[in-house]
Amino acid sequence: PSTAYGLRLYKEGNWLTMHTDRYDSHIISSILHVDRDVDKPYPIVIEGYDGKTTAVDLKPGEMLFYELAKCMHGRPIPMKGKFYTSLFMHYAPLEWSGNTEMIEKAKDTFTVERWRNVLPKDPRYPAVLVKGTGWYNPDCENNWCDLVWDMNEELKEEL
Repeated sequence: PSTAYGLRLYKEGNWLTMHTDRYDSHIISSILHVDRDVDKPYPIVIEGYDGKTTAVDLKPGEMLFYELAKCMHGRPIPMKGKFYTSLFMHYAPLEWSGNTEMIEKAKDTFTVERWRNVLPKDPRYPAVLVKGTGWYNPDCENNWCDLVWDMNEELKEEL
C-alpha cells in the first residue's frame, strides 16, 4: 500500500458522512475488517457510477477493495453496539503523481458537478449539509435520503 492507517474504531452512535477521498494516494483502497461487537450490521455504503448505493456488511477477516477517490462512500447509519474496527489501506502506482487530467475530470464528473445540480433550492426537497469534507441530509433517516439499497434482503431486514 502507498498509505495505511491504523485501526479505526467506531463506537455506539458513530456515523460517517458520505464523501470522496484524496486521489493522490487513494487510487484503489481496501478495508480489512478486524472485529466487532454490534447489535445491528454497520455497513459501509458506496455510491456507484450509476447513482445506486450498495451497503456492504463486512464480517471479521473480510476485505473490500473499492475506488474511494471517485465513489461517494460513508457510514451514514449510526452504529448500534459496543465497537466496530477496521484497517484501511490505500494503493497507487509507484510512479503516480496524482495530478492527472483524467482523475480531475472523473472526480468532477462523479462528485462535484453531479451534486451541484441536485442541491435543493426548494423547500419541498431535503437539505444537504456539509460537515467537514462530507455531505449529509440532516432531516432524513440514516443521514442520507437517497439510499437506494442494493443488498440482499437479509441485510436489509437486519437494519
